[in-house]
Amino acid sequence: ELYGGCPICREDSSWGKKARFHYYPESEGEGTTTFCFNCGYNSNSAGFISDVSGLSFKEIQNEFEDYEKSKRLSSYF
Repeated sequence: ELYGGCPICREDSSWGKKARFHYYPESEGEGTTTFCFNCGYNSNSAGFISDVSGLSFKEIQNEFEDYEKSKRLSSYF
């Protein structure tokens, strides 16, 4: 589990003081992986990336595929 400040609600005056936003990597592929105990935001990883970056799901997929290709290519050097 990872936690920190919520980029969705910015947690009002407690920003940087409390860690109400949680990421549950063990839940990957099973549904909700992110949750904010302040504003109630919850989503899976792709939805979270889309919400904070403004990218569409297809754009996220393309970036991931490009990243995976670059990792494979760099292993040759």
